[in-house]
Order: sequence, then C-alpha cells, then structure tokens
Amino acid sequence: MILGVGTGYLKGEFFALGVDFDERNALFDEALDVLPLHWSGEPFSYQGRHFNARDIIARPSPRRQIPIWMGGNAKITRRRVATRAQGWMPMSGPAEMATTTRTAHFSGLDDIAEAVRDLKEMAGDRAGELDVMVLYTDDSILQPGKDVERHREMLGRIAEIGATWVSFAWDFSAQAETLAFVDGFAEHYLGTHRI
Repeated sequence: MILGVGTGYLKGEFFALGVDFDERNALFDEALDVLPLHWSGEPFSYQGRHFNARDIIARPSPRRQIPIWMGGNAKITRRRVATRAQGWMPMSGPAEMATTTRTAHFSGLDDIAEAVRDLKEMAGDRAGELDVMVLYTDDSILQPGKDVERHREMLGRIAEIGATWVSFAWDFSAQAETLAFVDGFAEHYLGTHRI
C-alpha cells in the first residue's frame, strides 16, 4: 500500500468538517508526526497543537512502514517530500486548474523537470530514495499501436527527468477495456503480454 496525501484545497470540505482552512498546513504536519507513531505498533503519546493522544497503540500494525506520497506543486509540499515522505505526485494542466487547486502552475514536463531537480537538491542524501509519479495525459496511448514511437519517446523523457512511476487516469466503462489497455501497454511498451 502507498498512502497518497495532500493538504487539500476545497474550502467547503474544511467548512463541512468544522476545520479552519487556514490551519490545514499545521494540521497536515501533525498528521505526518502521528502516522508513523501510530503505525509502529508501539504505545505512543503525542501532544500537538491540534491533536493529543495518550498511551495509544494501533493493532494490527502494518508489517512494514507505509510509504507516504504527497501531491501538489507548492514549494512547501516539495520541502515536506524531501524530508518526510517517500514520493511526490506533481500536477500539470491548465493554469485554471492550478488556481482552483491552490498550487503552483506546472504547464508541462519542463516545469516538472525543474521542480524534480529542486526536490532532489532539497532531499540531499535522500534524493535517490524518493519516487516521483507523473501523470500521462495523451489519450492516444489508449489505442494500441497508435503513435507507439512518440509515446515511447515521451515515456523515456518522463523517466529522464527523474520520474520512477507513470500513471494513467482514464475512466473505462468496463473491466474488459481496462484489461485491453493493460495488455496493449505491455505489448507495445514493455515488450511482453499480460503483466
């Protein structure tokens, strides 16, 4: 399991929960303090600004540490990833999306590449341990055999900038469509059938 997290951007969600939107960063940092303690399987106490616990123990505890991947483009997010997480999920898209999600605008792979370099510099000795997942948005990859060389080139570029994972976010209406995409991707980009 990988836990993907972010500080959030929809004020209405915070309002619905009775939480002050402007305190989301402090709340998020406290959650990052508490989660590893909770997952340790050992009793712990925590006194925070927004969260207090005394002699808490979680059972069952995970067999191994759960990796935390953070989403968002803000410098504070990358700073957190560099020091407290195992992965980063940048967002690219139109400027309007960045405004809505309250994060820095990355218009494409060049912006992400610069941010990955910044992240790795901040991480120092941890740089090699961090995963970076980039969203692939060219939906012509859904058509097996179409523009294969162009897609291979783009996937190679994603790897070159330091991404260790690539994700695809398309809605398929049936399981068969999903399996067909996986098989086609394996055949054209991994050199194998059925993964």
